[in-house]
Amino acid sequence: MFDQLPNSSNTTSTQAMEQPSLEIMLLHHLMIILLTLFGNSLLIYVIYKNNKVLRRKRVTPVQMLMLHMCAADILFALISVGPTMAITATVPFFYGPNWLCKFTKFLASDSHVCFVVSSRGY
Repeated sequence: MFDQLPNSSNTTSTQAMEQPSLEIMLLHHLMIILLTLFGNSLLIYVIYKNNKVLRRKRVTPVQMLMLHMCAADILFALISVGPTMAITATVPFFYGPNWLCKFTKFLASDSHVCFVVSSRGY
């Protein structure tokens, strides 16, 4: 029964993996940004609306942590995924000065560190 199944390691080594099209990659980046903005904005709204309904003047420590995580997640989507989407749109060339390419890659790599620091900083 199992001798008739093709060996998956042989079929993948002989066939080259095709990359997704540019439109699919841009749509993927756009969906990440939009879902991140929508979800985190909704959570921020719910936290503040809940405090207003309960007539609290201050947020609880857990709510403050959640607000900081939402802010870090939104900044990550805008600072890291946004420039990555712009660079992906110009594949295989980057139409800009060399310093701009290096600066966007620096922001994209440095935002991971900022995300971890902000999540641990509370």
